[in-house]
Amino acid sequence: MTQWFKNNMSTVWSWVALIAAVAIIFALSRGTQLAQLGLGLLAASIALFVSIAAFEILWQAAVKALDSANDKQAPGSTPKHRQRGQ
Repeated sequence: MTQWFKNNMSTVWSWVALIAAVAIIFALSRGTQLAQLGLGLLAASIALFVSIAAFEILWQAAVKALDSANDKQAPGSTPKHRQRGQ
């Protein structure tokens, strides 16, 4: 997982910046007519972050599971999709 963070550090910092900006908007809008908008933006940005993170974790787990299944083939055997080009 640390390799994934190294490869996607700009994306992670973008999410951190988005949530920080929305948290500031939420804090500034407390007690005003825009309080519900600030709360909605904060809830939506956090929910989107959590759902994308969960999807990415499931995706990476599926990729690792498929890679380990491919690695368990008999030694010296070549998958059928790779035999055609040879």
